[in-house]
Amino acid sequence: MLRNLCRNLLHEPGRTALSTLAVAAAITLVLVFEGFRVGLYHQVRAFPEGMPADLIATQAGVSNILGARSVLPQSARADVQAVPGVKAAHPLGGTPIIYTKGTRSAPKEPERYA
Repeated sequence: MLRNLCRNLLHEPGRTALSTLAVAAAITLVLVFEGFRVGLYHQVRAFPEGMPADLIATQAGVSNILGARSVLPQSARADVQAVPGVKAAHPLGGTPIIYTKGTRSAPKEPERYA
């Protein structure tokens, strides 16, 4: 394999450089998309962690409040408020958007929530 690489570099340097550049660009693109995915998951995970609530009630079987739809009847709110130690229960509605005004945008990085 090394012999083929040396032969290609000597006989077709332009083609070898172009092939190397194409592979490097593909790897870079994969890394950029992976960075977007990791950043998105980081921000999604920061949302429930930043909420001032100790407990979030969802429909049975829902473990991700942003990735799955959870609809509870209004009567469930009274059941939650009846649990000893519960001060208040509020419904939560969410729409995944990024709001930008000037140089500020939301959702922000989790470190900036404080």
